[in-house]
Amino acid sequence: MKRIEQFRPALIATLCAAVFSTAAVADVQITGSVNSSLVHQSLDSSDDTPGRYEDRDTLQISPTVVASYLSKKLNANVSATHLYQRFELDAGSRSDSFTEFNYNGTLSVIDSVFQIFAQGSQGYQSVRPGTYTSSDFLLNNQDLTKTTTHSIGAALAVARNDFVDANITGRYYQARSDASLTEDEQDPQNAGIDSNGTSATLTLNNGDWFRNAYWNASANYREIDRQDFGMFESLSANGQVGYNLYGDFGLVLTATHEEFETDGQLSGGFGLFSGQFQRFNTYGAGLNYRPAAGRFFTVTANKISTDGNDDGETFVGVSTQWQFSPRTSIAGDYGRRYYGDAGSFTFNYGTRAARASVSYQESTTTYSSLLFDFADAGTFVCPAGAVDIIDCFQPDTLDYELQPGEQTVQFSEVITEVTEQVVLRRQLSSTFGFQKRKLRVSFDARYIDTTYSENDRQQIQKVLGVNASLQAGARSNLYARAQYSIFDTELNGVDGESDNSVYTLGLRNQLSRGLSVNAEIRYLDSEDNRDISTPSFTINETRITLGLTYRMQSNRR
Repeated sequence: MKRIEQFRPALIATLCAAVFSTAAVADVQITGSVNSSLVHQSLDSSDDTPGRYEDRDTLQISPTVVASYLSKKLNANVSATHLYQRFELDAGSRSDSFTEFNYNGTLSVIDSVFQIFAQGSQGYQSVRPGTYTSSDFLLNNQDLTKTTTHSIGAALAVARNDFVDANITGRYYQARSDASLTEDEQDPQNAGIDSNGTSATLTLNNGDWFRNAYWNASANYREIDRQDFGMFESLSANGQVGYNLYGDFGLVLTATHEEFETDGQLSGGFGLFSGQFQRFNTYGAGLNYRPAAGRFFTVTANKISTDGNDDGETFVGVSTQWQFSPRTSIAGDYGRRYYGDAGSFTFNYGTRAARASVSYQESTTTYSSLLFDFADAGTFVCPAGAVDIIDCFQPDTLDYELQPGEQTVQFSEVITEVTEQVVLRRQLSSTFGFQKRKLRVSFDARYIDTTYSENDRQQIQKVLGVNASLQAGARSNLYARAQYSIFDTELNGVDGESDNSVYTLGLRNQLSRGLSVNAEIRYLDSEDNRDISTPSFTINETRITLGLTYRMQSNRR
């Protein structure tokens, strides 16, 4: 990592040189907006701390700038928002401010062969995911922690030829936060998160020379230096070799390897895994039906080789990938990993008006890794910085390519706890989007089961979210949002629960091409008894907002 720090100036110089060399043929767009709002909050809470949850009026001013740069060699996007707000309370007034940003860019050094990429962000979230709905810029913002990330990497692709199709990707990243959780899960600590990591991924596939035979292999390596928990390393690899004996039917051999290493002894929920966490291998043979490279169904008999209790056991593994039509596809697998039965699943379906996706994923990871790796894309595409479905659209194709300044948005939030413990995370997600004439609807549902490595804790998140908008006139739109979440926690054998629901109804009117006004009412109902050492905490909030937004037109050349 020290070498990467030494070469950082050279990398920056290379990127700058590439930018200026292509500026003459670049497409540059700069847009922005300024939002001003008057907010009234009516609060009712079980916390009787004087002045903390009294009714208040707030003035918010929030400018946003979005810039994109597109040329033959470089594609880059930057967005930044600064929020200033002033509260009027019985005891007087106070003010605070927050700055958020996102950036990403890809430089094609050699077209379709070698690329350099970078991305980063700064944002705010509640330290504990169970209180995220009752902790935002207007309510309990002292519970928010600022998180900043930066990463740079490179990707090399060897075009498919007679023998091999290869892709190699490497990345270095940093993650920082002002606060995190202590091991007892009860109190924030000022040390926060300060992690550095490197990762590398290799994928290999057979070339065109192999007719009745096929093979593939992949490997993923990661090393994370965590401020409070020490080093964490992981290595996983898998491969298969197959041969068609009769038509599309054939034999297949498979193998997987998985190993992890972390400073200190495993404890908490991970103490059960013992030597299997450090080394877990499987070997198998079976039958495969494979009418095409992207369409197959495989069944194998497998044997486990590990230093743990499962050594020598056998199991049946299944994997499939099938493209039924240009609009419908599934992929999935079932087998064994160090923690027992394991699998993944993805289903995608789309028409011109509707889009649906269901996925199930399992991973051994950390908070900083999730900031870069976790992809939970929704069905709607929105401009950078957009928060309402009014500003978004649903593409009419499954393979839509994002344009500069666009991003795929999941409207209901996925909350990750701010801690650098190694966790085993299982997530089931589903999303449905519909767009027809004047109506847009998005529905999201998630179930996330997290087991922690450093203390005896398990957390289950259940989230439901609905977003909708209706064009009520030539210049007016009605919109509504609803989100319900439950966070169940078990710590050292003691249970806790947090229930949260938020409902929003609003109206936006477009006065002119760049000027709009909106009125919104929001109701929050939150009950939190996750802090087992104290009584449950409840809060109800009614929030009324009147806003004025001016959007500047694109400065494009």
